[in-house]
Amino acid sequence: MGKQTTVTCDSCGADVFNKKYFTLNIRKVIHGKQTMNPAIYLCPKCFRETKLAMLLIDIEVEKDD
Repeated sequence: MGKQTTVTCDSCGADVFNKKYFTLNIRKVIHGKQTMNPAIYLCPKCFRETKLAMLLIDIEVEKDD
């Protein structure tokens, strides 16, 4: 039996495997101690809705068909 990889958007649940998607690595700092939380996977639509695209990187907005 083969393995199947499934990558879905953590916000809307859309399948983003073999497509363009973004990951957010969240780091929590309490009293100088850092803890890495699991990565968040977002499709381009949900990433634009977070408004982080304007702050972090310069991405080209694509029309969804």
